[in-house]
Amino acid sequence: TEIYTLSLHDALPISFFGYVQWGRIPLESIDRVEVVRGGGSPLWGNLAMGGVINVVTRAPREDMAIANAGGGGFGTYRSSLFGSYGLSQNHRLDMMAEVNGTDGFMAVPDYARRPFDTPTSFTARNFELRDRWQAADDLLVDVRFNYHKNDQQLGTPLNTNRQQMSSYAASANKSFGQGGSLRATAFYAQSTFVTHNSTVDDPSLALGLQTEHIDNIHTTPF
Repeated sequence: TEIYTLSLHDALPISFFGYVQWGRIPLESIDRVEVVRGGGSPLWGNLAMGGVINVVTRAPREDMAIANAGGGGFGTYRSSLFGSYGLSQNHRLDMMAEVNGTDGFMAVPDYARRPFDTPTSFTARNFELRDRWQAADDLLVDVRFNYHKNDQQLGTPLNTNRQQMSSYAASANKSFGQGGSLRATAFYAQSTFVTHNSTVDDPSLALGLQTEHIDNIHTTPF
């Protein structure tokens, strides 16, 4: 399962409290996916018990822009933008942005529905800015910032999840003769998860008379 597999985005971890937020990586930005099967803990650490997945994103050498938009049933929508611009011959800036979500569907059947039951819906936003500098023929410097926010409505107005993640990374890749290379990376991530869990005030009442209230609020980190 995903909690036993190390999932990476350009060799940087993308898990969120043990679960992978694949929505942080727009399809338009993906170049390839590398998979290492089987236990990889000796090389990658204890999170790689089941293997390693590394999603490698585009690293264009020419100016480009890709835009995509789509929609579907239940108010589902998705739009994204990926672009790359050369500041100089050896200096390039990449940017990606994405918004996706859905109005959701009503999970509670008509016969069991209460006045406060609502569709399960979400809205997610992603943004990444990446600066690549070829400092020398054998030295590449890569600096990036990534932001992700996901707001979820879980079946009632008071049942919600709010996720927010920001990450910063800087790396230097030194190439050597005969295909060898050495990479050093500094990485920092900050995540916040707030969930509101509700409960019914009086379950003994008829469905049409029931109301809800917040039972507990869980925040990570505290």
